[in-house]
Amino acid sequence: MLYFDTSFLTPLILQEMTSEKVERFLSGLPAGEVATSHLTRIEFSSLLAREVRMGALARQAARTADAEFETVMRESFVLVAVGIGVGLLIAFPVMAFVGSLLYGVSSADPLSFLVVIVLLTIAALTATYLPAKRATSADPMMAMRYE
Repeated sequence: MLYFDTSFLTPLILQEMTSEKVERFLSGLPAGEVATSHLTRIEFSSLLAREVRMGALARQAARTADAEFETVMRESFVLVAVGIGVGLLIAFPVMAFVGSLLYGVSSADPLSFLVVIVLLTIAALTATYLPAKRATSADPMMAMRYE
């Protein structure tokens, strides 16, 4: 799975010089390969507000772009919800098998489930926090020079 931040996904919604390249790249990826975080939604809204303040984008165009981005985000998180559902459906039949492999742990041990949930949550938060931290620590003037 590939994680993309706002600067990469923005050309999909707002026409920029790199829009065609980004669309071409993403069209070559298999379905379900692209991931974003909820911070991407916040960053995109901030980007639109800045563009409106600077006069580069009309308010109505910003509202339209925000609505389109929300649709894209909603559709991508549907894939996550389906993955969670499928994972839970698979987890329960596999519990008996895993329980037979573990010594002294029942197949429905609540502590084991809690530990796995906590570890996966930490992994997911780390996967979304680190790119967002890197993006917010970048100097805006340097980033604008490269655009």
